[in-house]
Amino acid sequence: MNPARRLFTLALASAWTAKLPVAWATQANDASSLKSDLSLLNRISWGISKDDFQRLRAEGRDAFLARQLKPDLRVSLPEASRRHLASLELINRPAEQRLAGYLEREARMQKMPRGEKRMAEGRRLRQEVLRAADQSAQRAVIYAIHSPNQLNEAMTWFWLNHFSVYRSVRLTGLLVPELEAAAIRPRALGRFQDLLTAVVYSPAMLSYLDNVRNYRGSSNENYARELMELHTLGVDGGYTQKDVQELARVLTGFTIDDPVSRKAAERNPGSRPPVKNGVQVFYPSLHDDAPKKLLGKEIRQAGPEGLTEALDILCGHPATATFISRKMATYFLPTTPSDSLTDKLARRFAQSGGDIAQVLGALFDSEEFQLSLAQGKFKDPVHYVLSAVRLRMHAAPAIQDAEPILRVLVQANQGYYGRPTPDGYPLMQAEWSGSGQMAARLQLARSLAMDGPQGIYGDTLEGKQQPISLNDAFFKDSLHVLFGSKTLDVLKGAKTAREWNTYLLASPEFMYR
Repeated sequence: MNPARRLFTLALASAWTAKLPVAWATQANDASSLKSDLSLLNRISWGISKDDFQRLRAEGRDAFLARQLKPDLRVSLPEASRRHLASLELINRPAEQRLAGYLEREARMQKMPRGEKRMAEGRRLRQEVLRAADQSAQRAVIYAIHSPNQLNEAMTWFWLNHFSVYRSVRLTGLLVPELEAAAIRPRALGRFQDLLTAVVYSPAMLSYLDNVRNYRGSSNENYARELMELHTLGVDGGYTQKDVQELARVLTGFTIDDPVSRKAAERNPGSRPPVKNGVQVFYPSLHDDAPKKLLGKEIRQAGPEGLTEALDILCGHPATATFISRKMATYFLPTTPSDSLTDKLARRFAQSGGDIAQVLGALFDSEEFQLSLAQGKFKDPVHYVLSAVRLRMHAAPAIQDAEPILRVLVQANQGYYGRPTPDGYPLMQAEWSGSGQMAARLQLARSLAMDGPQGIYGDTLEGKQQPISLNDAFFKDSLHVLFGSKTLDVLKGAKTAREWNTYLLASPEFMYR
């Protein structure tokens, strides 16, 4: 049997049994510390890189984790990556300019006679929306690969998925750059209520969940329902349809500066002017300012103050502590967390005022997490692809254009801002380990093994045809301890660097983090 196919067969079997094919406890005792550190880094990051592993070994496990939980967000990316991000014109343009320019072109298009020219302009406008989302995704991928704040980047993806938006709905794609960079990344390890507040006011979310059509006398309950079911309390959080209606009333008038909202405000003039914050705008004349009652508690204030009251109620509810804590644990554990661990994390959430870093610290200290490191958690496509690229970092230039990576993720059915429904991508193995998914992953391994134009780096290596081998000192000195004898035997039989890389990336062990 072809060696890559043999490793793929082992990987498929391990995916279906949810176990690594190696009994890690049988490794030599002198490798146990090495293996433990590699396993920890693999789990809490976007994959093992030589630089981050050296930092972990130099600082020690406790100090490294403490720095990851409370990172310095002033990140210095490689020069080539910085230059590329600076060249992405849409995400470097203020959201107000981006939206105003789009709406101006759209208004001109609406005046054009029906026909091919108008249709072509409509397609160009739609492409601009998607291009803004792609540029935001490129930034997220480059940060995930190169940032030393690996836990913060892992949680940035987690929250982007938790507060999932679909780039193709209305103006959402045009507005997601601020959701990623301004709302989520700076708060990914902070207080949950601060994060939630930033997301609630986010123009991308207001657009996606159609709060632009939620105003006094014409209520739209979509945002309110998802805010409770998906973002805070959970589907079993104890809220009623009446609570949905009351929260929708709280959210009336919070919108974006677009024609739909302006026309609604013109039809409902009021004495108080709108309150603008960039693209986001609050129209007092569209807001239901009567008292409300949410989850049994009175909301007596109106406008932004009333919304703050509502978020206080949602974030302070025990169901939110349980739902958010369980979901964070599920992100890092191979199986659903036990009730006892969930209860422990929920208590930490409540006691700390929703401090995300403290909840994760309690998770990482738990016996359940420590034991799970030997089992491994199956990688979804985005973790698989980015971990392969990060492993290459010590042997290849910095990522400049991340577009080839985005295309691979779309092909693997996990593109950024690509989930059509607001529930986000699944976190558990069963959704990603089917035979079709695994067959596609073998093809990915072959592509990722090559550095040239056919590989994941696109034109980064400027026509370089021969791959840089991962069969180097880092693997021989450290990384090899994570791989079993069957995989190591296959690797020894590789005849070229590309073969060796393919066998490594197609191995059962590399499918897990």
